[in-house]
Amino acid sequence: MTPWGADGFIQPHEVGMFEAEKIASLSDSELKSKKAKKMIKITHPAANGLELPEQGTWHYERKKAILKAHPEIKDMYGTCPWTFLAIVVVMAVHTCMGIWVADKPWWLWLLCMYTIGTLNAFQLQMLGHDAAHGLICNNKTVAKFSTVLAFTSCFVGPFGSYWLVEHMWHHNIVVDKSIRLGHPTNGIGRKIIITLFAIAFINGGLAYTSACLVIASAINLVKYFLGTAKTPFLTSFSMRPFDSFPQILNRWTALNILMSYSFFGFIYFNYGFWSLFYFLCSISFSDGLHPLGMRMIQEHYVAEKNQPTYSVYSPFSWLLVNVGYHTEHHDFPLIPWTRLPAVRKTAPEFYDNLKYYTSYTQILIEFFTNKWIPVHLMFGDENPLTAEGPGVKSD
Repeated sequence: MTPWGADGFIQPHEVGMFEAEKIASLSDSELKSKKAKKMIKITHPAANGLELPEQGTWHYERKKAILKAHPEIKDMYGTCPWTFLAIVVVMAVHTCMGIWVADKPWWLWLLCMYTIGTLNAFQLQMLGHDAAHGLICNNKTVAKFSTVLAFTSCFVGPFGSYWLVEHMWHHNIVVDKSIRLGHPTNGIGRKIIITLFAIAFINGGLAYTSACLVIASAINLVKYFLGTAKTPFLTSFSMRPFDSFPQILNRWTALNILMSYSFFGFIYFNYGFWSLFYFLCSISFSDGLHPLGMRMIQEHYVAEKNQPTYSVYSPFSWLLVNVGYHTEHHDFPLIPWTRLPAVRKTAPEFYDNLKYYTSYTQILIEFFTNKWIPVHLMFGDENPLTAEGPGVKSD
C-alpha cells in the first residue's frame, strides 16, 4: 500500500536511487496541471488523514528562475570524492569513542555521548545524505556503498539502502517531513517526549521489521528450493518501510542489514551494553532533543506561510557538513555539500529574502516557544504553486 492513490503524482515505488530531480522530467504544462499538484497523504502516526500539496515544484520553479539569472551555477554541479574519506574518518572516531567510554563514569559517558557522539552521528547522516545523492563520485556502486557505510553505526537495520530511495521521493514532494517530530503546535510537554523518544522508536521499529524480513527471506528461499515459491528472493514485504518502497528489497538492503547487525553485535559482545547504548543514544539525540536535532525542525517545518524549506546559516556550517544550506540543496540537489555556500553567495537575491535561521540553538528556542502555523494553514490560496483550493484538507 502506497502513501497515496495509484493515480496522479510520482509514486514512492516509481522513484529510484539518485532520482532527486525526477520532477524535472515533467513538462511546463504538467507542472501547472492539477495532476502535478498532487495532494500528499502524510503517513506520520499523528497525521490523522492530513493531506498537504506537494512542494517539489516550488523548488523546481525556483531552480529555473535562478539558472536563468545565474547560469554559472551549473558549473557547481559534480562530485566531491573527499566525502568518502570524511565518512571513514568520522565513523572511525565515532566507533573509537563508543568503545572508549564503555567503562567510564556515567557523567563522562553522558558528556561524551551528548557532545562528541551526537556530533559524529549527525555528521555521518549528512555525509551519507550526500552519498545517497551520488555526489561522491560517478560510480553508482561506490555511492551506494558509501551511503550504507555512513548509516551503519547509526541505525539498526537497512536505513542506508532505504534512504537511497525514500530520500529521492522526499525531494519530489517535500511536505512529507512537515510534521516528522509531531505537529508544530503541540504543547511543550508533548514536544519534549517526542523529541526524546521518536528516533529510538524508529530505530527499534527498523530493527524489528528488518529481523522479520530476514526470517521471511529465509523461509521464502527454502520454499523456492522446495518448488513452492516462484523466486528465490522476496519481491514484496508487508511491513514498513518495505511496503511503501518495495524497490529496496535488493542486495544493498541485504548488505546493509548484514553490516548493521554485525557492527552492533560486535560492539555489544565485545564492549557491552554501555558501548552499544552510546551509539543508540547518539543518533537519537542528533535527531531529537539537542540543538543539532533541530535540523528535523529547521528543514521543513513551515515557519512562513507557503515556504516549505528553510536554511540555517551557522558559523559552524562546515563542521555540520553544510546541511544548513537546505533550501539551496533542494533547489540544486546535484551540487555537493562543499559548494552549497557558493550558491547563496552567487544568487543572494533568491535566498536572503526567505526566512532563515542563524543557529540551531535559535531553532531549539523557537520550536518550544513559537506558536507556529497550524498544519491546515501552512499553504494557502495565494501560493502560485497550489492548484487545489487552500492547498490543504484534513479528513
